[in-house]
Amino acid sequence: MRRFHLTGAGLLLGAIWIASGIWIASGASAANIQFDASTSNDFNEATNWSDDTAPTADLDVHFIENGLTAELTGAATVNGVVVGDVSVGTLNINGGTLTVDITAGFPQGFSIGGHLNNHTGFGTVNVTNGGTVNINLAGGSPDTGFVGERADGTLNIGPGSTINAPGIIWRIGQFGGFFGPPPPWDAVGIVNVQGTLTTRQLYVGVQGGDSEVTVSGNGSINLSHQLHSSIETFRVERSSLMRIIGSQASWSSDDIIANTQAGEVRNTFEFVTDSGGVSPFVARDAILFNNARVNIDLTSFPMSVGQTLRLFDAAPGQLADGHVFGELNVTGAPAAQAFRLAYDDIATGDIFLVRVPEPASLGILAVAAACIAAAQGGARSRKT
Repeated sequence: MRRFHLTGAGLLLGAIWIASGIWIASGASAANIQFDASTSNDFNEATNWSDDTAPTADLDVHFIENGLTAELTGAATVNGVVVGDVSVGTLNINGGTLTVDITAGFPQGFSIGGHLNNHTGFGTVNVTNGGTVNINLAGGSPDTGFVGERADGTLNIGPGSTINAPGIIWRIGQFGGFFGPPPPWDAVGIVNVQGTLTTRQLYVGVQGGDSEVTVSGNGSINLSHQLHSSIETFRVERSSLMRIIGSQASWSSDDIIANTQAGEVRNTFEFVTDSGGVSPFVARDAILFNNARVNIDLTSFPMSVGQTLRLFDAAPGQLADGHVFGELNVTGAPAAQAFRLAYDDIATGDIFLVRVPEPASLGILAVAAACIAAAQGGARSRKT
């Protein structure tokens, strides 16, 4: 019997060969699986997928596109979902629970509108009737939540519904504008929250993209880290709109970062009041907001002279000394009324909308004061 003598180098090569074989064997099982709706719209039905297998956490990434709509009313656990990559796709999580266990890197994760291809997809995800999406990070990068990446995407979280993704970084509207050769590419990300979005961090309007994030009703957005809206500010095509509607919605993050270069409007904060006013953007630490635009609709909340309405709530002394907002646009109030922003940095870290006396009123008050002074002066002269 012939014997083989293994040297140190041979052992090393053998170990590399075995490790490569294990990687190939495990990687070979991962595939991009297309929803084909062969039998119905049921997300959990095996025959509705190109591999005729019900979705499981088997390393596959599940794609919903080609104009199709998948419905999830039960529970499913997968490693990756992409909705609307190269064409239109919709996922309705109607009272069901989708769990995305991220164990490796790209393309695992949760992507709505684009992901692997450029600017041809349109994805929509609706989470309604108490539906839940849980995104768990067990490996790979936390940068695995996308709405409108190289394409257009919309995420709607209805009342009583939840996205729970505490370790995930989201990019809303990324790689658009002239990010690459012309013609200009769309990358529009829209997020509407009437339920609950709990996650780590939001990057909005990134690298030529456009974003719009709205919280309304009793909805809440809870970020353990930053809301970041000033990435790639040199790209004239990028924009981000952050909107709170009503006094019952809430938005909280560690920091709010939304700087813009002078003379450019890239970042807009918008407030729509109800009869109770409007909720503020809360930063548990600092707000950076230089040159950002502020829009306020006072249709449902008339303000009297001297009245204030809190719009931003940071930690005391954390309003980024020297920063000021750019445009202030107030609608829903008579054109003659005047408003300004008041920065109470040291005491509270708050920024308020204040109604100030109109210029005409100030003129009348000045004339009246002058008349009173003249009358008092005349009375004193007569006494002497």
